[in-house]
Amino acid sequence: MKKLASYIALSLLALVALLPLSAQGAGVRAVPARAVVQDDKNSLYEKFHKNMAGDINAQKLAYDAAKEYLQKYPNDTDAKAKEIKAWVARFEEQMRPTEVLVKVYGREKDYPGAYALGKQVLATEPENLRILTALGYAGMVTSASGNTDFTTDAMAYARKAIQLLEAGKVPPDWKPFASKEETLGWLNYSLGLMTFRTTPRDSVIFLSKAAQYEAPPKKDPLLYYYLATLRSQEFEKQRSDYNAKYDGKEETPESKAALEQVNALLDPVIDAFARAVAYADADPQMQARFQQQKTDWMVKLTDRYRFRHNNSDAGLKELIDSVRAKPLAMP
Repeated sequence: MKKLASYIALSLLALVALLPLSAQGAGVRAVPARAVVQDDKNSLYEKFHKNMAGDINAQKLAYDAAKEYLQKYPNDTDAKAKEIKAWVARFEEQMRPTEVLVKVYGREKDYPGAYALGKQVLATEPENLRILTALGYAGMVTSASGNTDFTTDAMAYARKAIQLLEAGKVPPDWKPFASKEETLGWLNYSLGLMTFRTTPRDSVIFLSKAAQYEAPPKKDPLLYYYLATLRSQEFEKQRSDYNAKYDGKEETPESKAALEQVNALLDPVIDAFARAVAYADADPQMQARFQQQKTDWMVKLTDRYRFRHNNSDAGLKELIDSVRAKPLAMP
């Protein structure tokens, strides 16, 4: 009998343990789910409201809280939800230009994302110079890597930025560039690379213009290599025609005129290769970076210089030593 009583007692204790807390005693109550949700909403809203008018770091905290609120409670339509939604929309619109700049100039290098966001910014701010400049500059990087998906847009942005700059418009600041001159130099350099394969004559003009500004593009050996490559194309065709018609024959007025025409095309080629070699040798950093290319450029420079000077390279060293002090002639 005692065993049966013990068994019943234990069974009753087990049954009580399975009951809700509220049924086990009046002193312990469960927190309703609705109250938990409301506490969470209040906490997120307070974090949002506290930081929404602060500096950029505070606003980022507000944005994170606001996004979490909207993600958890997307169907809310009360005053707080409306306030949060409106603020998030304004904040995202204000932050888009900064995001574009980070995607172009930062470590991320997210050019597809930059162009997608940039279009949104330019739809409402068509003369946003910093965005036009960033997207125009990015075209140089993408086209150099063989990606032409953004070339058409990038060219339009670069041209628009140059137009605005030359008309006197200035951005809030020049970062990441140092000045108006440097900005114009890079934008023209970008256009020169984007037109390199499609419209070589335009490319020559843009690259030559980039070299007019006292800025880093002017000191880039590759800029002059590109120029030399482009200007060599027409020269090589004329030299081939000249050799086929007049090589090994006595000079005539006709052959002399043809040679002068070839030489007129050759002089800018020699000048561009000389600048490429000179800037590649300008300092130890350039020497290390362009050591291999410089050897190739020197071979091509010597070949063309000798053709121009009766198979002599007399004066070539002096040309290389002095060419950086001379302004590049525009085509």
